[in-house]
Amino acid sequence: MQTTVVNPAVGAEDAEQRRRRQEVLAAYGLLDGQPEPALDDLVELAATLCETPIAAVNLLGEQQQLFIAERGLGVAEIPLALSFCQYLHAAREARQIEDLSQDPRFIDNPLVRDPAGLRFYAGAPLRTAEGVFLGTLCVLDWQPRELSAARLTGLERLARQVLRLLEARLQAAAPARHSTLDETHYRALMDVNPQIIWFARPDGSFEYANRYWYEYSGLSPANVVADPDLWTDAIHPQQRPQLLRRWREVREQRVAGSLELQLRDAEGHYRWFETRTMPFTNASGEIEHWVGVAQDIDSRKRAETALRESEAFAHLLLESTHEGFCALDREGRATLCNRAFRQMLGLPEERDILGERLDTRLSSARSEDGARALQRAASEGATLHLSADALLREDGSLLPVEWRAQPLWRDGEVQGAICTFVDLSERIRSHDRQRFLLELGDLLHGVTHTGEVASVLGDSLGHLLAVQRIGYARVGRDGSLTIDSDWLEQGRTHRLNLPSLGHWHTSAVQELRRGIIVSVEDSAQDSRLGEMRAQLVDHGVRAGLVVPLLAEEQLVGLLFLYADTPRHWTIGDVALVREVAERIRIVIERTAAADALRLAEQRIALAMDVADLGVWDYDIDRDLISWDTRLAHLVGAGERRCTMRGAALLHALHPADAPRVRAYVTAAIQGGGNAYDLRLTFRVRGSRQGEPVWLSIRGRERLEPGGRRRLVGIARDITRERHDADRISETNRQLRRQIEERREAEARQHALIELGDRLREGDPESAGVAAALELVGTRLGLRRVGYARLDESSGAFFPQQLWTPNGSFDQALAYPLLASDHLGNQDGAAPLVIDDVSQDPRAQANAQRLLDLEIAALVDIPLYEDGRLRALFVAHDQRARLWTEGEVQFLRDVTDRLWSAICRQRSQDAQRESEGRFRLMADSAPVLIWACDADGQLQFVNQRFASEFDLHDADLHDQGWSALLPDSECPAFEGAFKQAVATHSALRAEVRVRNAQGEWRWLRLEGTPRLELDGEFHGLVGCGVDVTEARQTTDQLEQRIAERTQELGRSHARLIAEIYERERTEEALRQSQKMEAIGQLTGGIAHDFNNMLTGIVGALDLIRLRIANGRTQDLDRYINAAVNSADRAAALTHRLLAFARRQTLDPQPVDVHQLVASLQDLLVRTVGENVALRLDLAPVAWLAYSDTHQLENALLNLVINGRDAMPAGGELCIATANLSLDAEAAARESLTPGDYVRLSVADTGTGMPPEVKAKAFEPFFTTKPAGQGTGLGLSMIYGFVKQSGGTARIDTEQGEGTTISLYLPRHPEVAAASTDQPTLKVAPRAEAGQTVLVVEDEYAVRMIVLEVLAELGYTALEASDADGALPIIESDQRLDLLISDVGLPGMNGRQLAEIARGRRPELKVLFITGYAKNAKVRGEFLGENMDMLIKPFDIDALAERIHSMIQR
Repeated sequence: MQTTVVNPAVGAEDAEQRRRRQEVLAAYGLLDGQPEPALDDLVELAATLCETPIAAVNLLGEQQQLFIAERGLGVAEIPLALSFCQYLHAAREARQIEDLSQDPRFIDNPLVRDPAGLRFYAGAPLRTAEGVFLGTLCVLDWQPRELSAARLTGLERLARQVLRLLEARLQAAAPARHSTLDETHYRALMDVNPQIIWFARPDGSFEYANRYWYEYSGLSPANVVADPDLWTDAIHPQQRPQLLRRWREVREQRVAGSLELQLRDAEGHYRWFETRTMPFTNASGEIEHWVGVAQDIDSRKRAETALRESEAFAHLLLESTHEGFCALDREGRATLCNRAFRQMLGLPEERDILGERLDTRLSSARSEDGARALQRAASEGATLHLSADALLREDGSLLPVEWRAQPLWRDGEVQGAICTFVDLSERIRSHDRQRFLLELGDLLHGVTHTGEVASVLGDSLGHLLAVQRIGYARVGRDGSLTIDSDWLEQGRTHRLNLPSLGHWHTSAVQELRRGIIVSVEDSAQDSRLGEMRAQLVDHGVRAGLVVPLLAEEQLVGLLFLYADTPRHWTIGDVALVREVAERIRIVIERTAAADALRLAEQRIALAMDVADLGVWDYDIDRDLISWDTRLAHLVGAGERRCTMRGAALLHALHPADAPRVRAYVTAAIQGGGNAYDLRLTFRVRGSRQGEPVWLSIRGRERLEPGGRRRLVGIARDITRERHDADRISETNRQLRRQIEERREAEARQHALIELGDRLREGDPESAGVAAALELVGTRLGLRRVGYARLDESSGAFFPQQLWTPNGSFDQALAYPLLASDHLGNQDGAAPLVIDDVSQDPRAQANAQRLLDLEIAALVDIPLYEDGRLRALFVAHDQRARLWTEGEVQFLRDVTDRLWSAICRQRSQDAQRESEGRFRLMADSAPVLIWACDADGQLQFVNQRFASEFDLHDADLHDQGWSALLPDSECPAFEGAFKQAVATHSALRAEVRVRNAQGEWRWLRLEGTPRLELDGEFHGLVGCGVDVTEARQTTDQLEQRIAERTQELGRSHARLIAEIYERERTEEALRQSQKMEAIGQLTGGIAHDFNNMLTGIVGALDLIRLRIANGRTQDLDRYINAAVNSADRAAALTHRLLAFARRQTLDPQPVDVHQLVASLQDLLVRTVGENVALRLDLAPVAWLAYSDTHQLENALLNLVINGRDAMPAGGELCIATANLSLDAEAAARESLTPGDYVRLSVADTGTGMPPEVKAKAFEPFFTTKPAGQGTGLGLSMIYGFVKQSGGTARIDTEQGEGTTISLYLPRHPEVAAASTDQPTLKVAPRAEAGQTVLVVEDEYAVRMIVLEVLAELGYTALEASDADGALPIIESDQRLDLLISDVGLPGMNGRQLAEIARGRRPELKVLFITGYAKNAKVRGEFLGENMDMLIKPFDIDALAERIHSMIQR
C-alpha cells in the first residue's frame, strides 16, 4: 500500500468529472453544506485511530470544500484553492503527506505557510460505485508525522462506512424525490429491499415497515397497526431501555442517529442489526416523518466476537507461558510481545516496546551476529536458533537467553518473524551452584575458626545468591547472639546489630531450634521477625535466609544471608544454603578438636611462658647445641634452625662479654668428670636491631648412659631487669647532681645576699664593685673579672676595677676586642657567652690576641642606663670551659644587683643636687614659692615666703594652709586646692592673708602639677604674688566704671529717641518712594494690559458678531489675535513676577552652550544686518542650575538691549566662562563661595553714564523713547538670576560699550548629548473609571479644567475651596488625581495636599498657579508624586500633564 504522495505532477480533474460530482452531490442533497450528525461518530473514530487532533468528512463543491462532519476545525467550508483533498481525485486508496511544508504544491498555502500552520495530512477518497470522486475522509495534525500501514487501512474502512451512510441517506430520501410514484409501486420497491425499512410519524409513533420486517419478526401488519408499540417486543430485553432512550433523544434533538442491537426473529432467535434513523423535512424545515433502516450484521458481529475470543485465547495463552514471545515486522520492530518477554527485559507493567527494534536489545559476546541473524529472519524468511545469547534489560543488565526465530509468511511474502526466548538464568545458576559446592571444600579447608566463615564465603556465595550481607553468629545458652564474622558487599559499610533471639517472634525461634531454615521474602511483611523487623527495614534488609546450626540437638550458631530487595527464595537457594551450613558444621567440629589439641600444648608451654624461660641442650662431645623457639628468638637465630655448633653460637655473644663466657665454659668443660652447675650472665645480639639482650643461664651437666656428656639448662631474658637497674642508677646520679646544684644555688644566694648588704653599707661604684668582682671570681674560679666604663667619644671601654687571684692589674679590659655588633644593642639583651674563643666565629678576628691575654673563655654583660650602653661587666678564664646556665644566671644576678645599686645611688645624688639647686633658686627669687606632695601636704616654702609671713616648717607640716589663711578664707581656698590635687590640674586663686607686720594683703596663688617622666603625679609647685595694690586699683576702677555706666545710660536714652525720629523720617521717605514706584508700575501695567485686553475683547466681540451673523469662515484670524494678546499678557505677568522674584521657577541642569547654539539663528535675525554677532564660549561646558525658559528670555532681552545700544551698528559678543569663586571673590559679588557659570552679553555701543548704571536694574527705568520700552527687561533679569541663587553685574564705560554678566550656580552633573526630538501632541484619553478632583476658587478656570477632563473621558469632581474638597477626600470615592490651585481662600493648596496624602498616601497632586508665594522654586515646594502647571496654560499641556501623572 502506498503511504506517501510521491507524484506531485498528477493532472487536474477534467470538467466532466467535476460535473458528474455535482450531479451526485445534488442527488444526495449535500450541496447545502449542512452538517451531518450521523457522521460525527466516524470522524471521532478516525481521529482516535490516527491519534490526530483534526478529522473531517469533506465534499468538493464548485468553488468551496464543504465539511459535513468535522472535529478540531471549527469551520464549515474553505475555498477550493486551499484544499488538500482535491489532489486525491485520481487516488484509489488512502494517501498521506508526512510534512506539508516540504511539499512544493503546498509551500505557499496559507494554511501551511504560517509557522504554527498545518504539517500533516492523510486522506481516504470517497468514491461511488460508478467511480465518481466526491471528497475524502481526512485527518490532519500540526506536527509532521507518519501513519502505519494498519492505520491507513483503518482510515479506508472508515471511508467506505461513510459512503454506506451517504447511500443510506440517498435511499431514505427516495420517497421524497419520487413522490410522483404511486403508493403501490413505492411499497413494492421497499418490500423487495433486503433490509428492514420503516417509517414513523413526527411524534415517533409507528407508521410503516416493509415486508422484510414482518417476515423476520413474525408479526402481522394488523397486530402492529392495532398496537403501534408492539415492535419493541422484538428487541432484546437488555437492550430495549437503551434503544427507547436513544430513540427519544434523537426525536428531541431532531438529528440522525444509529445503534447496534439484537432483534428476535420469528423462531425466537436473536440476530444483530445496525439501525440508522434520520428525519425527513419539508421545505419549511418541519419534520414530516422519520425514516429508519436496519441492516443485518449478525454474521459480522459473530465473526468479530469469534475473533475477539480467539485473540483473547491467544493472548491468554501467550501471557501464561514462561517463554518470552515477540512478533516482528519486516524492519525488525516489535508488533506483539507477552508478559514473560517484558519481564525478561525488566519493563514495568505499563511499559511496552511495540514499535522498537528488537535487534538493539541483543547485547552479548555474539550480539552482532545475533542482531544480524534476527534481521535476516524478519526480512528474508530465515529460520534461526541461538542457544546462547543475551538480552539487554531496561536497567542495563544482561539476561542470558536461548532464542528461536520462525518467519511469518502471508500471500507468499515474508511479513516478519515470530521469536521465542528461554531464560537461561536458572540453568546457569544451577551450574554455578554445583561448581560452588565442588569448590566449597577447598574454601573451607583452611578455615580454623568460625570468625573466618563469612569472609571466606562472602564473594563467591554472595555473588551466586545475589545477596549483600553474609554472617555467622554464635548462639549462647541464654539466646544471646555474638557475631563472629560478617561480610558486606563492596561499597556497604553499615553492619547489623543482632543482640538476642529474644527480639525475634517465638515461632521463628522455635523453627530455628528445630533446625528449620527461616526464609524471609519481604522483611516489611513477615511477622515472624518480631521486634527485628523494624531494625532490618531501617538497615535496608528486605529479604533473607537464616540457617540454624545444631550440635547435640542444641542451637549453637546461625548463618544468615541478607538481600537489599524483596525476593523469592527458590528450592535451589534453600538447598544450597543448607549444604553450606552442613559443611560449616563439620568445620566447627574440626575446629573444636583442633582447639582442644592446641589447648593441651599451650598448657605444657604455659609454665615456660609465665616464667619467660627458654630451654637449651648442649652435647659437649659433639659440640652441638639445641634450643626451643623462645630462646632462638632471643639470640636472633631463625626459628627453623634449632641446632648449631657451639663455636658458632659464641659469635652471637656481645663482643664485650664473649671472651669471659668462652673462658668460663672452656674451664668448666676441661675440668672433666665431675658434674657441675653453670651460672652465667651475658649479652647476646638479639632480634631487636641494635639492642642487645641480657641472658641469665643456668645449666647442669648430665652423663648419658653411653658416657656422653650433656649440659641441660634454661635461659631467662633479664634485659628489662638490667634496664630497670640502669634507670635506677641514672636516677640516683641525677638526684645527686640536683642536690649539688641546689647546694650551689643556695651558696650563690647567700653570696648575693652578702653582696646586697655590702652594697647598702658602702659606695656601690667603689666598694660595691670590688665586692662583686671578688665574689664572682672566687665563686667561679676565674682568671679575671672586671668592670669598665664606656667612653662615648671614643667608643672604647676603660677599666674601672679589676680582680685577679693574685691581685695583679693588666690591660686585658682594653675593649673593644670583639666586634660591637656581638654585644646586645638594647637594655635587657642577653650577655655575650663564648666557651672557646679559638672555635667561636664571633671571636675569630681577635682570637690570637685574646689567647695571648690568657682569655680562652669569656662572658661579657652590657649595662644600660636610660636605654644607652654605659658600662661592661666581664668574666674571663684562661681555659676553655662550658659555661653552665647556672653560672651565666649567677653572673646576671650579680650584675643586676650591682648596676641597680649604682644607678640608684646616682639618681639619689642627682636628686639631692637638684633639690639643692632648686632651694637656692627659690630662696633667691623675689616671689613667694611653695610646693606640696601628692596628698596635698605642704612640703616647702622659700625663704621669702617664710620671712614674709613668719612661717616655719613645723607650722607647714602641722597646720598647712590654715596657718596662713584667716578662718573666713580657709574653707573656700582649701576646697579649690583639694580639687586641683585630686584632678591633677592647675590651681589659681586669690586669698586675703595677714603678714608678719599684721597687715592684710591680697595674694594670687598659682600652682602647676608636678609630673615625672612616667606621668606619675607628685603634687603641685607654685608661687604667690602680692596683688594688694592691683586689687585696690581694680576697686577704684570699678567705681569709676559704675559712674560712667550711669552716664552712658542717660546718653543711650537720648540716642534711642534720636534713632526713633530718624527711622520715622526714613519710613516716610520710603513710603513716598514706594508710592512713586507703584504709580510708575501701575501706569506701565495699565497701559500694556489695556492694549492687550483691547486685542482680546475686540477679537471676542468680532467673533460673537460673526457667529450671530452666521459668518464663521474667518474666525481663526480673530481667535489667533485673542490668543496672541493673552500670551503677551502672560509674558508680562511672568516679567512682573521675575522682577518681584516671585515667579515659580523650575531649576534644572542647563547646558548654556547648547542653549546659546539653539538660539543662534533667532538672535542673528533679531540683531539685524548692521550688528555682527560673535560667540566666545568656554572650551569646557559646565552645567548651570537654572530655569531654562527664563534663561532664554533673559538672553534674548540682553541681546535686544545690546542691539538698541548700537543704532549705527557694531559687534555683539555672547561669552561664557567657568568660575570658581573663593570667599573673597564671592563676597565682592555678594555670592556664596563655589562654582558658577558666567553668561555675558557685550556690545560696542554708547555705554552708560554712572547715573544710568545705578538705576539700570530698577523697574520701569528705561532710556528708550516713549512707547519703545517698558523698563522691565533688566529688572526681570535681575530678579530671575537672584532667585536662582546667582547675581547680575553691569560693566560699562560711556562711549566704549556695555557688558552685562549673569552669574549662575553650577550643577555638578556632566552635560549629556541632547536627544530631544519633535513629537506630535495627541491628547491622551482616560481609562475606564479614572477620577479627578478639581479644587479652584476661580469659576472660569475651574470650568475650563472640568470641560477638558470631560472631553478626555475622565470622571471629574469639583470644589471651590479646601472645605468643600475635604468631604470628598475623606469619603470612599475613587480618586486618581487631585488638581488644586495653590492660592485657595482659607487653607491653601499645599496644606490641602498634605491632608489628602495623610488619608490617601498614593494620591497624585497637580498644582495650577499663576503666583505662589511659597512656591518660588519647584523642587523645594513639590513632594513625591507632585507636579506644577503655571497659569495660563495650554489645553494640550494640561491634558498631557494629567495623563502622565495618573500613569506614573
